[in-house]
Amino acid sequence: MNINYIGSKKFLLDKIEHILKQHLKLKSNLIFGDLFAGTGIIGEHFNQKIGMQIISNDNEYYSFIINYAKLKCPYNKKLQKIFKRWERWSNKISSYGLFSKNYAYHEENLMMELDELPYNRKFFLLENSKKIDGIRILIERYYRRNKINKSEYFFLLASLIVSTDKVANITSVYGAFLKNFKLTARKNFKFLPIHCYLQIPKYDQNLIFQKNCLELPVLTYDICYLDPPYNNRQYSKNYAPLNFLLIYKNELNVYGKTGLLQDSFISSFCRKKTALESLKFLLDRIKSKYLLISYNNEGLLTFSQLKELFQKYGSIKIYEFPYKRYQSQKKAIPKTIKEYLFFIKCETNESLGVTLEQQLCLINQIKYPQSLNSRSLNSYHLDLKMVLKQFFKDYPQIRLTKYLGSNQNIVDFLLIDGSTLSVKSNKVNSKVCPARIGQLSKKRFFEEFGLPQNTDIKDLKVFIFQNIFQLTFKYYQNLFVSDFILWVYKQKKSILLFIY
Repeated sequence: MNINYIGSKKFLLDKIEHILKQHLKLKSNLIFGDLFAGTGIIGEHFNQKIGMQIISNDNEYYSFIINYAKLKCPYNKKLQKIFKRWERWSNKISSYGLFSKNYAYHEENLMMELDELPYNRKFFLLENSKKIDGIRILIERYYRRNKINKSEYFFLLASLIVSTDKVANITSVYGAFLKNFKLTARKNFKFLPIHCYLQIPKYDQNLIFQKNCLELPVLTYDICYLDPPYNNRQYSKNYAPLNFLLIYKNELNVYGKTGLLQDSFISSFCRKKTALESLKFLLDRIKSKYLLISYNNEGLLTFSQLKELFQKYGSIKIYEFPYKRYQSQKKAIPKTIKEYLFFIKCETNESLGVTLEQQLCLINQIKYPQSLNSRSLNSYHLDLKMVLKQFFKDYPQIRLTKYLGSNQNIVDFLLIDGSTLSVKSNKVNSKVCPARIGQLSKKRFFEEFGLPQNTDIKDLKVFIFQNIFQLTFKYYQNLFVSDFILWVYKQKKSILLFIY
C-alpha cells in the first residue's frame, strides 16, 4: 500500500527491471542504491522480487518512515494482533487533537467556538481526522510504554500515513485542497497495514537514511538508481501534513492556507541554477558499477545537458518512454511527456583492468574467455603470465607490486625506484602522469597543457581523449627519465594501448 505520490515510478517498474536485465544478471547478492526513494516502490520491488540488499535514502521524514517499514519491518504476529484489536475498537478510537486542529474542515459553528484557528483547511473530514488523531496518540502511548519496539513503532506510523492519504481531499499533493470533498475523502477512515510481508529479504542488512543525498556517506553499490526532482516543486511543501502527523508536537509552527511547516527542506535539485551542479556533485561521490537515472523532457535540465554530463562517467544507453504528466486538476487536458532512463556502465578500476587483459591477449594472440566470470578459471591466465614474465625479464627495472594472482587483474601497479605506475585512469586524483609532466594534484600538468587550475577529473578525461596524440608525444619525450607508463584509453570502440 502506498500514498498517492507525484513522480511515482510504479508504472515504470517493469521497464526499469527489463532495462537492467539487458545489461546484467539480477541476483540477490547485489547491493541496490535508491537515493531519492520517495515511497520506496523501486527498492521494495528489487528487495522482494530479487532479494537484493537495499540502501535507501530520502530527505523527507515521511519517506524515511515508509521505507523503513517496507525494508526492515516484517508484519509479525504482534502487529497482526494490534491491527485486529484496534479494528474492534475503531468506533471508540477518536480524539480531537493536533492533526484535526490544523488540517480538518470545521463547520462554521465550531469555528466560532475555536476562534484561535486562523485557517479552516479542508484536507480531511473532521470525523476522519479525529480517528487519525486517536490512532496517532495510541501509537505513541504503546511505544512509550514499551509495548512495541522501534521497528514496530515505525511500521504503525507508516501504516497511519498511507491510511490517512486514502481519505485526503486532494488531487495528488497537499499543496492545495479541493473546494468540495471528493468521494474517496468522504469514505470512513480505515487503519490498514502498509504491507503484509511476513519476511523481508536482508532486513538486517538494508540501510535506510534520511539525509540530503549530497551529504550521504560515500557507500559502494552494484546498482544505484537516481530519481531526482525534475522541477521546482518542493516535496517538503507538497506533503507537509504527513510530516506533521509523524512529528506530532504542539510547538510545530504551521502557517499559511495549506498548513506548511517552518524550516522545510529546500532541495537544490529543484532550482535551475543549482540542479546541474548538484547532480554532478552527487555523481562524483557515488561508487557504483551501474547507474540508472530517471528524468523527463520538461525538467529543469535539458536532454543535452544530461547526456553531456553522464558521458563523463562511463558508457551510456538512453531509453525513452511516453508518460502521462501530473495534472493538478482532472479537468485539465492530459499531456504526454517523454520519460528518460539513462543507463550508465561506470568506468571502474576493474573494467579498465579487464580492458588491458583483453588487449594484451589480442596482441599476443591468446584466446580470451567470452564470459568475464570465467576469467580466473581459464587457461589464458597461464599464457598471459608467461608473456608478462618475459616482458619483465626484458625490462628488469620494472617489477610488479603483487604476485600475479589467478583471481586478480593480471596487471595492477608497477614500480620503479619507488615511483608508482598504474593502468588505471580513474585512480584517486588520476595520478598516472610522468613526474616530469606532473601529477594532476600539482600545477605542472595543467601548466604543461594549458588547462585551468580548477579542471576536474571528468573534464580532464575528455581533454585526454581529444588530445591523445599531443599527450602521447609528451609522454614519449619523458620516457626513461621519469616514471614508466602503462596506460589504457577506451573511447567507444577505439582502444589505444601504450606499454613502455
